[in-house]
Amino acid sequence: MSTTAQIHDACEEIARRLGLFRADANCVTDLQWCLHKLAQLRQEYRGDPAAFAPHMDRIKDLSQQVREALAGSGEALTARYLEAAGAVTAWQDIREACRDVLLELANQQDAWRLDSPAGWIEIKRSRAASLPKPGTPQREELLALITQAELWPEVAYPNAARLLKAVDAGRFTPQQAGLIARLCPTQTICRLAVHPNG
Repeated sequence: MSTTAQIHDACEEIARRLGLFRADANCVTDLQWCLHKLAQLRQEYRGDPAAFAPHMDRIKDLSQQVREALAGSGEALTARYLEAAGAVTAWQDIREACRDVLLELANQQDAWRLDSPAGWIEIKRSRAASLPKPGTPQREELLALITQAELWPEVAYPNAARLLKAVDAGRFTPQQAGLIARLCPTQTICRLAVHPNG
């Protein structure tokens, strides 16, 4: 709960940030802060009206000013949002294109790390298996293989990750592993972890 001094400081900060937005409509985050802070003050007022009493005229005036600023900038904010949305989409397309090309480069070089002056990217690879759907003959065959190898508790349900781990650890015979590979096709999943400098 805010004290009287904190309420005063909050009002001063609302006025300052509102002035920044009025001077430059690009300062949308300042207007956003004002809206959130006023909502917070209204919420706190319900719990301690006495602490807010000396500041209510100021808060009401600031609320009115913020509403007027918001109403008067609707068209500009809409245009700004559309501009930002377009920029985000463009950068997402660039990001996806770079990701595909970098993964191809990493696969060609069998690399797990790609460096640049701006930082480095870690390529994390993992395998994922597609299990047969429940109720299918392939699923029943898989369950029979797990039971035959006496690994049911270890790869219960069955679980794709634990199944692959058991195959890689040689817990199945070569023949069983070959059948599992046919029943549960695998694919390599690559994830890029970004490590910028600084």
